[in-house]
Amino acid sequence: MAADPLEPLLALIRAEVLAAPEGLRALAEALRERARVVIAERDQQLAELERENAWRAETTASLEAESRWRQQAMATLEAGLAAREAKIAWLEQTLEGLARERDYERATVASLERELATLSAQSSAAFADLSREAESLRAEWKTAAAAHQRLLDHHRELLARLADGLEPLAPALPWRYREVSRRLAELIVALRREQA
Repeated sequence: MAADPLEPLLALIRAEVLAAPEGLRALAEALRERARVVIAERDQQLAELERENAWRAETTASLEAESRWRQQAMATLEAGLAAREAKIAWLEQTLEGLARERDYERATVASLERELATLSAQSSAAFADLSREAESLRAEWKTAAAAHQRLLDHHRELLARLADGLEPLAPALPWRYREVSRRLAELIVALRREQA
């Protein structure tokens, strides 16, 4: 066991007390004074330590409050960041959807333009065909109209000749029956030749 560090001091005090009993009172008074000084110093140190501990406790509480505030701020920022990331993802999806819709609409427009070009070409071709057919029909109509006019003129001429041929026969009836009959037969033969 280690020796008590106060033991040499206590031995000196015992020797002094035995040598001079009045020195014991002076020593006791000196020790009391020293104890008061040491206690006052200790009280001052303790007060300083308590102030320092109070400051440290206040600083710790302040740092803990700041830490909680920072944690709340970080949580808020993380929530905001998550919301922004979700919004960015939604916007990217929307953008992709719009790009697909734009591509579809472009393809549809291109298809409609091709169909329109085809229909326009077909329409132009059909119009050209109809124009040629109409021109052909006009030419046929003119030809048919001219042919009908010639036929009509021919029939009018035939009727005029027939009338001219029949007119002299009317006064000859009934007395010249054979002559009328012969003349009618000639007119019939002439009409059949015209029809052939």
